[in-house]
Parts: sequence; C-alpha cells; structure tokens
Amino acid sequence: MLKLLQKAIFLLALLLFIPTTSYASTLYIDAPNAIYGPGDSFTVDLKIDVDDETCVNTIETGLEFHKDYLQILEFISGESLINIWLKNPGRDEIIKANSEGVLNFSGGIPGGYCGRIPGDPGDSNIVGRIAFSIPGMIISDEDKNELPIKILRESRVLLNDGLGTEDKIEFKDLIIDFRDKKTGLGDDWEKDIINDDISPEPFVVELYSNPGMYQGQYYIIFSTTDKQSGIDHYEVLEIRSDDIIGEKPKVSFRDKLFGIGRDVPEWKKAQIPYLLLDQTLQSTIKVKAIDRNENERFVEFIPPENIRQTVKQNIKSNVIKNTVIIFIIILLFILFIILSIIYFKKRKKYDYKEGEQQD
Repeated sequence: MLKLLQKAIFLLALLLFIPTTSYASTLYIDAPNAIYGPGDSFTVDLKIDVDDETCVNTIETGLEFHKDYLQILEFISGESLINIWLKNPGRDEIIKANSEGVLNFSGGIPGGYCGRIPGDPGDSNIVGRIAFSIPGMIISDEDKNELPIKILRESRVLLNDGLGTEDKIEFKDLIIDFRDKKTGLGDDWEKDIINDDISPEPFVVELYSNPGMYQGQYYIIFSTTDKQSGIDHYEVLEIRSDDIIGEKPKVSFRDKLFGIGRDVPEWKKAQIPYLLLDQTLQSTIKVKAIDRNENERFVEFIPPENIRQTVKQNIKSNVIKNTVIIFIIILLFILFIILSIIYFKKRKKYDYKEGEQQD
C-alpha cells in the first residue's frame, strides 16, 4: 500500500512539473485608439513577439475584416521588420482585398528576427501597417457596435533553424468600438507617405537558371526596402541598343525562320522572381523600385558576358542543327517527288504496253 502511495505521489509531482504547451510567437494587432465612426481613417500595426529562445525568418499572415464597414486605404511597409517581400500588397491587391474582406502579405527576414532588443521603444517588431477607413454614409446598428479586425488563422511563422520548422502562434485580434458619428481620433498616416521624398534603398539584380524553376529558363531576383512609405511595386524593362521603347523591334529573317520572336520593349510591372522575356540574354535589363509616394530607385543590369556568349553559342548550335534537319527534310521531300515521278512514268508506260497487248 505504501509503495502504491509513493508511486501515486511521484506521478502527481511529475505531472505538475511537466511544462504545458506554450506559444513561442504572438501575432497581435496594435492601434493607438480603438474608437471610430463613419468618416474616420486610422492605422493599425500587425506586430510579432517571440520568446527569448526563438528566432524567426519567414512570416506569412494577413487580416480579415468586415468589407461593408471597413476599407483598406494603404498597406505601409516602411517600418516593417521584413526585408524581402514575397507578397507586399500594392494597389491592385488592396482593391481585391476590399472586395473580399481579406488581405494577405508575407516575407522573409535574412538572418532572422530574434525579438526586441533592450531599449527598443516597441516599433521594431512591426510586420506591416494597414490604413483603414470607415465609409462616411455607414450608420451603426445593434449588430455592428463592434467591428473586429482578425488575424488570419492560416498564418505561418517559420523558425530560423535552417529547416523551415513552423513555430506555434498565439493570436490577439482587435475590436473597433464603432460609434454613430465621426470621432476625429484617426491618426495622420497620410503624412508618412506625402512627406516621403527619399528613394528606395539601393539594390542589386541577380541572374539565375534552375532546372526546378521555369523549366530551366533564366529569371532574375531583386529586392529592396523603403523605410519611409514602403515599396509599392517594381517594374522591369528588357531592351537592346537598337530598340525603342513602345515600338516593335526588328526581327532578322533567320529569327523569323526559326520562330525566335521578340516582344515590344516596355516597362512591365514585375513580381519576384521575374522570368525574363529575352531568353537569349542579349538585352539590357532595367529594374525600377517605386515607393508609395512614387519615388524611384533605378538599377541597370547586363548579364555577364561569358553567360551571354554561352547562350549565343547554344542558339547558334541549335540554328545549325535545325538548319541541317530542315535541309534533310527538303532533300527527302525532293527525293520523294523524284521517285514518285519515276514511279508514275513507269506505271504509265506499263499500262500503255499492257493496253497494246490487249488490242
């Protein structure tokens, strides 16, 4: 009996000291005020807190909101801890989000984010700042005295462990106290954009070719930040020395013969990574980073000469190979015609002789 009692006490003590499941990261929405009414505009910050032993390098998240009562005006990434954006919502994405009531964004932190350092005033853990507005003609009702802004529960936070391990997450949403009239408590978020007269940070363009992406075709990677209003979008132009923007380029007879076409050179809105249109790599590649206040940072990239020559040689080899194939096909076709003529002549002669014998 005594032994059973001792075992029971031991098991109870063990259960008491086993650590319960804890969350390593917390995604939460922070706002200077949570009381607004029709006509108000305001910003909220989506932030992340990690525990002392955790570093994260990727955040995939978003917000869910009532699209009839709330509309997103801007997504401001200027103060975000994210350095490389996989999905940084621009104007088109915001329009779509307002029609669906869901906004997604994601990105990475090279080297990882390990939490706020001592003396940090609390703003270095911002994932993204979102500016909302409440339509001026909205009238509250009994069911809409509270407007929730929720963090997507499908959010993912990956640890900086080299394995892409998913961290556990705790969520803290925000509830707006919706009033019948404008409160005037909104912040001057537009000043962050209007006062931005600084171009995005300098950046580099890198050329890649990977059998696992785009079937081995060439693509480029680029990324930068803008610590004022944030990056709005990127644009890419591929152009040769004799090309004119907006005009159809000249295509040689050989290129036409072998189906090597070329697009009209023009600035195109780009996503990262960007698949090059000119797979011959004979074009100069120009990339623009444009922030929310339309300040630009321009970078020009010319593929390395050794790679250009290799591609050029491969194209030349393919042209020669295709020329030989076409030449063989033409010869076979001519031979077929000659043999057909000979056959039909002999057949005609044979039919003529056979006719004479019957007569």
